[in-house]
Amino acid sequence: NVQFFKLHPNTASYDELVRRGEINDEIWFNPDEGDQTEYGNELYYCKENFPSAVFSMDEGNFLVESSTYKYHIANPRSALHGNSFYSGLLTFSLSYVMDLLLQWKQLRKFHIKFKKTSAFALLKLVYRRIR
Repeated sequence: NVQFFKLHPNTASYDELVRRGEINDEIWFNPDEGDQTEYGNELYYCKENFPSAVFSMDEGNFLVESSTYKYHIANPRSALHGNSFYSGLLTFSLSYVMDLLLQWKQLRKFHIKFKKTSAFALLKLVYRRIR
């Protein structure tokens, strides 16, 4: 399971970043910092926000997505759970193909860039209609 690590005040990781001077409490009141969401200002530990982070937001999201593909391949029932048979079969098949394709570094870079385009948004819409 891969997840992005969200910072919260009064935690050991937050206190460590304060000690190193990478963050201060003003971040929660500055709308230009962090990610504005329906829950307020959320701050993820990624290269965009902290120089000491290992992953960028795109790299982390790719790891999350890639682990989902691998999970569906290793557990075909997970693809069928909560879906119709055909939808589950489509999910499993696409997971298998994407996992194979994304093993090549160049395709990973293309995939990350492609996800930011309107063509990807259209493909996502079509996939949801099929499901």
